[in-house]
Amino acid sequence: MVMAMQNSIQTQSAVIGSDPSEKSASRPDKYLTFLAGGQHYAVTSRNVLEIIRLQPVTYMPGLPPFIRGVINLRGKIIPVIDMRMMFHIENPEYDSLTSIIVSQTGEYVVGFIVDTVKSVVDINEGRITRSDQLALSAADTYILGIASLDESSVILVDIPSLLEDSGAVSGEPGKPGA
Repeated sequence: MVMAMQNSIQTQSAVIGSDPSEKSASRPDKYLTFLAGGQHYAVTSRNVLEIIRLQPVTYMPGLPPFIRGVINLRGKIIPVIDMRMMFHIENPEYDSLTSIIVSQTGEYVVGFIVDTVKSVVDINEGRITRSDQLALSAADTYILGIASLDESSVILVDIPSLLEDSGAVSGEPGKPGA
């Protein structure tokens, strides 16, 4: 199932918000969309290394609750963050659709547990309402904005900010890893 999803994501891409009559100075960015607690989120595909099915997570004491522990991915130990817990959504129940998005930001490789991966979409800049235009709390610095899709919207997550603000790379919230 996950392999079929990966193949589908690699080959399927829809341009959201593009109109042939619109002259855009910039090309749309590709985003990987996923669900966490019934809400649609997206991350830039530039940070995504791969998508894997949920595998056993080794608990590590002393970490924030949203950092579920670590996995062994082909000999590399990778911390995993549960996106539901990170976003203060109900306690997660995992099923056959639960996936891990393996992402790299700088030198850090981290896995993000999500309910399900949806698709890759191209989103034009004109369809994004940036977070500085929204009434977000200071704690939501990892939200880039909200993108308007054809009949819905998706919250754009800034992975580097999320890792820094959560303490996932340093072990202390608010302190970036060195």
